[in-house]
Amino acid sequence: MTKVLNYKKYHLRDHPKLRYHGVPTWPPDWGGTYKGHDLIPQGEIGILRNVEKIDANSFYPDHLLLTVEYNGKGYTGGLWIEDSEFLEKIFDLLKKLNEEQKLTVVSVSHDLNLVGIYSKKVSIMQNGRIVLNGG
Repeated sequence: MTKVLNYKKYHLRDHPKLRYHGVPTWPPDWGGTYKGHDLIPQGEIGILRNVEKIDANSFYPDHLLLTVEYNGKGYTGGLWIEDSEFLEKIFDLLKKLNEEQKLTVVSVSHDLNLVGIYSKKVSIMQNGRIVLNGG
């Protein structure tokens, strides 16, 4: 018996799971250090320079923190996704891009199992200081 799966193709920006509490989270709201005359960038801007996976804490759920470079300045924005499996798929996609196109992906995690699966290099911190580096 052959099972046929139907997949709907989306541009990532239009994917229905890029939502948090029903609100679209793409493009992120960008933030950074500004001077009085700087405008806060909006929309799909810049060059992706870094991605961090941030574990849930008492204030925020799991999410991705994106860093882009735009007009010579760095900006960050959170990518909030309610579906934790989808969040992992997005992180996996970015990890693959890292390997194929030499992009950098950073993960901040307390889950050492995930660290072992995803990481080539690991730094362990204690009380805000790096106590161990390894690769």
